Amino acid sequence: MRKAIIELGTNSAKLLVADLYDQDIHIVYEQVVVSRLGENLHQSGIIHPLAFARNQKLIEDFVDQCHQLRVHKISTVATMALREAQNAAEFVQNTKRAVNLDIRILSGEEEARLSYDGALAGLNVGDDNYMVADIGGGSTDIGYGSLNQITYVKSIEMGALMLYNLFGKADPPAASTRLEMASLIHSNLERYIHFAHPLCLVGVGGTIVTLASVMAHSTGEPEKVLHNSKITYEEVEFCLERFVSMDLENRRQIKGMPSGRAEIIIYGALIAIELMKYCGMEDMLVSCRGLRHALLTE
Repeated sequence: MRKAIIELGTNSAKLLVADLYDQDIHIVYEQVVVSRLGENLHQSGIIHPLAFARNQKLIEDFVDQCHQLRVHKISTVATMALREAQNAAEFVQNTKRAVNLDIRILSGEEEARLSYDGALAGLNVGDDNYMVADIGGGSTDIGYGSLNQITYVKSIEMGALMLYNLFGKADPPAASTRLEMASLIHSNLERYIHFAHPLCLVGVGGTIVTLASVMAHSTGEPEKVLHNSKITYEEVEFCLERFVSMDLENRRQIKGMPSGRAEIIIYGALIAIELMKYCGMEDMLVSCRGLRHALLTE
């Protein structure tokens, strides 16, 4: 069976198409679009009209792509933006009318569990204790456990786009602003993470993949396979220092920087640094998979 997952994140929307053969999965097509569904959500409490229209059009484009690829089943899920938006029901109803798709709005716990399961798939890992951190646009989802059992999940309302919306008045943000953000991030980690330090930290999401991509290009390895690679604390720190030394236009020109990511990468990198520091981790394992991959086998 050919199945598609549409994932409506706070900062980006993703389409994943795969053929399923019992438990074997063959990826046919993947697309990621920076769609900013949660643009200014924290301030307004609603999906902004422009973001509403932009994402509705993108869903229609994704559905057209699925029809061209002869997909048998399309599952659509949404995360923090539609969990929090006051006009989420209108967005869901409009999608149903336009393309006859039902949107499943994941709870924070569901999102974190799916991210954990998807992230660990295909990694060269043993049965140690892991922490999976999915740094998204609107939240950072934490899962803790072993390869076969998850023992703690939490979706923390602290994402790269959210911090950008709150603190991104100047570009790049001043040193004092970065300190204020670091303090906020640390407070959230202290509030929600009380377990022993993991033996392995696995990073998921656009921020982590971007950091790994930028490092691969800066070290002359642009063709490096990022999934299952490692990025060190010093490398993340190097990237952040590089990002804050540039204006937006120059960040956009960095090799390895995906389109639409330069605006918020400083804020995601700050979360990554504070998380690694808080957990005492010298490096992080990169996973290019996530909740949409876990949803394929549901």
